[in-house]
Amino acid sequence: MEILKQVSQVKEEDESTDLENLGTKLTQKLNGKRFLIVLDNVYALNVWYNLETIVSKNTNTGSRVILITRDAYLARCFGLSVALLKLDLLKEDDGWKLFLKKAKQDKSSEEDLEKFIRKPLWKKCCGLPLAICVLAGVVYSKKLNNISEWPQEIDKIMPAGEEKDDLKLQEDVLSSLGKLDPSQIWALGYKDLPPHLKACLHYLSLFPKSYEIPVRRILQLWVAEGLVKKSSTDGEQTAPEDEVKNFFEELEARSMIEVAKRRLDGTAKTCRIPITLRDAFCPDAEEKSDSASTSKNLNIRRLAEHFDIKNNPPPSKDIEYLRSFISFKTRKSDKPAKEVSEFLNKTISKRLGFGLLRVLDLEGAYKPVLPELGKLPLLTYVGLRWTFLDEIPDSVGELSDLETLDVKHTNITTLPMSIWKAKKLRHLYMNEIHFEFPEKISSGVSLADNVQTLWGLLIGFKKPPEYWLKSLKSLKKLGLTCHSKSIGDITEWIGRLSDLRTLRLRSVNDYSEPSDLKLGSIEKLHHLTELYLLGKFLSGTKEIKLEEIRLPQSLKILTLSVSNLKDDPMPELGKLKNLNILRLLAHSYTGKNMICKEENFPKLRVLKIWVLKELEEWTIEKGAMPLLSELEIRYCPNLEKTEGLENLSTLKELKLTNMKEEFASKVKKIISEHIINEQNLETHPPWVSFYS
Repeated sequence: MEILKQVSQVKEEDESTDLENLGTKLTQKLNGKRFLIVLDNVYALNVWYNLETIVSKNTNTGSRVILITRDAYLARCFGLSVALLKLDLLKEDDGWKLFLKKAKQDKSSEEDLEKFIRKPLWKKCCGLPLAICVLAGVVYSKKLNNISEWPQEIDKIMPAGEEKDDLKLQEDVLSSLGKLDPSQIWALGYKDLPPHLKACLHYLSLFPKSYEIPVRRILQLWVAEGLVKKSSTDGEQTAPEDEVKNFFEELEARSMIEVAKRRLDGTAKTCRIPITLRDAFCPDAEEKSDSASTSKNLNIRRLAEHFDIKNNPPPSKDIEYLRSFISFKTRKSDKPAKEVSEFLNKTISKRLGFGLLRVLDLEGAYKPVLPELGKLPLLTYVGLRWTFLDEIPDSVGELSDLETLDVKHTNITTLPMSIWKAKKLRHLYMNEIHFEFPEKISSGVSLADNVQTLWGLLIGFKKPPEYWLKSLKSLKKLGLTCHSKSIGDITEWIGRLSDLRTLRLRSVNDYSEPSDLKLGSIEKLHHLTELYLLGKFLSGTKEIKLEEIRLPQSLKILTLSVSNLKDDPMPELGKLKNLNILRLLAHSYTGKNMICKEENFPKLRVLKIWVLKELEEWTIEKGAMPLLSELEIRYCPNLEKTEGLENLSTLKELKLTNMKEEFASKVKKIISEHIINEQNLETHPPWVSFYS
């Protein structure tokens, strides 16, 4: 099924197909094609037997299958015709490079590290990558100022044993590789974890094996579950949302979380537990789960639904003190997730532990019928993203402890006014949702002064009341779609949000089409790092120039769409010293010439230029964009001339989509003659791709 998903469009009903029919579908898809299949962490022979007949029909195409296993006995069982390749341990130089990378040390300290660390490290790890990564992560987390103390710290983590020379150490490790238990290595790293990180790590075991966890989701859940408390640094309090980011980064540095996907800015988008680490922890959890029905004293505090809870519900007595319910029952065809609803309503009606429920996360469950949320007075987190719900109970406003409500990617178009009774509300994620506001402050309406995230709010031609706007003084993340008649008042208010970190602002007319964006100066938003603007830079008939907006120097990510700028934006944007990512999307610039001047864009790594139909010539002066690694040009039909493309010596990926063949040929020639030939041997030449 996983292979089918990667090579074809899989329908929902295919997921219930039996093994024989799946094999037939896959055979038809792969027939006559050359392919490479890699199966990681193979633990049973049947994994291969299920694919063998399919693969054997394509052996004459040059196709290959690679199976990776830690079990030497299992590898030998595949037969004499299968080539066995035993991975060698890392050589000392390669092991040292891996340690430096994982320990995240700058080059200035490499000499001292070489002097104090290299030999002790080698005697402990002997070239075993997993041991090097775990040890490097632990040492990094210590943040020791004196490098001479590191050998003693390593001895605490991996106690010294019998002294052996390098050859004897290598022989011992090589002879034990077939019996090596990775759990012993993980135990060393786990033992060194502080209690709060152990709790966060164990929480990840609620997620299915190999499940790609959205980092956004796990950070929110950690906060909602109370795994982090407010802390203070130098007299200033650190918000839980910032603290959990530190937790995540430390677990990643210790190699106990692996990032599956990253965003363009390098931050983690999805993550998972390394398989060997999960194998070390989860058998115990599964054993406890299997014994749930026979245990007399089991109190389930967190319940994660992986399959069908209707046919396999936990015993009622075991969920009397339930605190969290998380569903991973993803959408199947167009059938609403009635099982979840029936389970929730049944348990609530029996007055079980659902009255104590704090976390209700149904992300991805298709249209669950929600219970009366007012019967769950302690709820702090309600996650309904990707549920495609049409409405939400009015009783959501009765949740006095509610901190996070996520209804993004649903069909909900309005929320009850009572939501502002939730005085602890901090994060509200929506999908173009409109509110009605009372004209005057009443006792039943909160001033929402704790809200940090307000994403997906739709504002009509009439702006919200002034008292409500003034109450939103803690906003850090704001996503608005505004009618062009109210945009002026809204942008004036935005200019006063001193703590704002992320802003997405779209201006539309009566027909939801991009309209005039009357944006004033935002230079006082000193913490703003990400900005997305959609709309024409106009105030009536007067054009608004970029220099009038005075973009803050703190910006790292900037996206402009339908801006209709007449003057070349590059000279002004190039002054943003911290800009990492720049997207100039459809009709953001309507001129013919664009110049990136010398020393402009000193930190820019990603540049996307889409649908600039009038653009004819682009010049890149030497010294501009010295760190650019990714460039995409999409449907700029009149762009024929580029000068200075060869100056982009750090370019790693160039993507051209719907561009003229002559232009693509010129670019390809420049890349091959200049950039590839000038690449240092230790770096990779850029990946060039063309799409029509």
